[in-house]
Amino acid sequence: MFKSTSVFLKQKAILKNNSLNIRFFILIFTLALLLVLWASLPFAIIADERQDTYLYIARNQFENGKYREALINFEKASGYGELNPEDKALMGICYVKVKKFSKANELIMRALAINPDYPLILLAAGILYFDQKNYDRAYQYFNNAYELDRGLIQAKRGIISSLVNMGVKIYKSDRKKAKECFLKALELDPAFIPALQNLAVISFEEGNTEKALEYIDQALKYDPKNLKVLELKYYIYYKQKDYKNQIKVLLRLAILYPGNAEYWAMLGKTYEEVGDKEKSIEAFENARRYNSSNPYPYYRLAEYYFYKKKDRNKAIYTLREGIGKAIYMIGEIRISAAAEFQNKGKNLTKNDLKKIEKMAKSIETPKKILDDLLVLLRKLAENDDSYRKELSHLIELYPHTIELQIALARFYTEKGHYQEAIKLWRYILVKHSRSIDAYKGISYCYMKMGYIDRAIKSYKISLDIDPDDRTIYENLIKLHLKKRNIEELYNEWKERLYMDKRNPVLLRELAKVEKMLGKNRDAEKHFKRADIVEKENKEYEKKQKKKNED
Repeated sequence: MFKSTSVFLKQKAILKNNSLNIRFFILIFTLALLLVLWASLPFAIIADERQDTYLYIARNQFENGKYREALINFEKASGYGELNPEDKALMGICYVKVKKFSKANELIMRALAINPDYPLILLAAGILYFDQKNYDRAYQYFNNAYELDRGLIQAKRGIISSLVNMGVKIYKSDRKKAKECFLKALELDPAFIPALQNLAVISFEEGNTEKALEYIDQALKYDPKNLKVLELKYYIYYKQKDYKNQIKVLLRLAILYPGNAEYWAMLGKTYEEVGDKEKSIEAFENARRYNSSNPYPYYRLAEYYFYKKKDRNKAIYTLREGIGKAIYMIGEIRISAAAEFQNKGKNLTKNDLKKIEKMAKSIETPKKILDDLLVLLRKLAENDDSYRKELSHLIELYPHTIELQIALARFYTEKGHYQEAIKLWRYILVKHSRSIDAYKGISYCYMKMGYIDRAIKSYKISLDIDPDDRTIYENLIKLHLKKRNIEELYNEWKERLYMDKRNPVLLRELAKVEKMLGKNRDAEKHFKRADIVEKENKEYEKKQKKKNED
């Protein structure tokens, strides 16, 4: 009995202890849970506060155009929780501005999926596509945003800009549709200058000069100092050779932008065209005062100072300035053409080749002015030795300018210093292996020195480089007559004709050789063929020029 009682008491004690343990556990758990809830509640409040702070800063930076800084704060804010669709859209615009289009697309499309009818998000989508040059889609989103909120000025501007850019993009392929885009943009904003500019260009190209000038005057009414519009107006008068109105526009440009030397240079040239020498000199002096990069005013001023003012020193000083400007302009064009060629490498398109060809043609103008400047320098020099010294000094200043070295080599050639000339011509060929001037110069020196075979060999290379130079053919005929092997020249040129059938110079010179050999029928045939080819070539060049202008 005592034993069983003892066991019962033990069991009762165990149950009592277990009950105490359970109660203690429940108490501890409850306290821990309360502690967690107490700790997490302020943390959630702090997190929300931090996100709001970052968003507030980001929005302010966004409004001030500080997109990179805004993006950093938007990213920090997103670390504290999902952003609302509006902030996602703003963050997406920031990504657009830093050219991270894939991230921008992801954010803006996500925001658009949540709220497809919210104007700000539609505006963000328009900006995304506009910056990627997808103007059709940009227009759709801007238009949708504007339909929902007519007070959203940015959406209206987006519509107008998209229309104008769409027009520019399709202008070459569909001029009619492009014009519709510009007119639609103008309906939304009659003062939108790019739309007026493009409509002026289209009207002028359609032959409606009056309408073109009407659009230009409308643009100038809203923005009287707009440089591009004024230059477009000048261009229209320039193409029409309307010198009186050219002068009016240039004077307006010169008054509005007095420090722009090139307007004074253009004004001087236009005054020259109408025969007003006094005003042209005045304009050229302003061009020089404002440091024009155009060498022409310096050339005309040097002539004026020397012939009119009898001031040799001032003329030479101005001439040196002009030579420097011409050399710099030639160098700039060459560097641009070389860079274009190098950047594209083997991937040159037809448009790239046209661009490079255009650059090559544009170099002819400053080269011609440089030649004129050097001719004038020869006249201004007191004697041959002073001219040689002046040229040598210029070569020291501009050692990489082939035109100066050619001028000195020509001087030696003209003066009969053939050995010195040949050395310089050879040096030029080391630097410029396809220099036609150098090959012709060496050939002439060899011919004058009696080295007939060397002269013939050199002239043949010259002919490969420049097959249209009549002088080369004439000198080759002289040299072969001296060698009494004109038959050999005839056979060579007959063979050359197979490769160059549309060369009127070759046809005529071959005909001359045929007459010497008594082949009169062949000569007559080739003379006639030369006339036909020359006429056809001129017509083709005329068409190409018109095509390029269009």
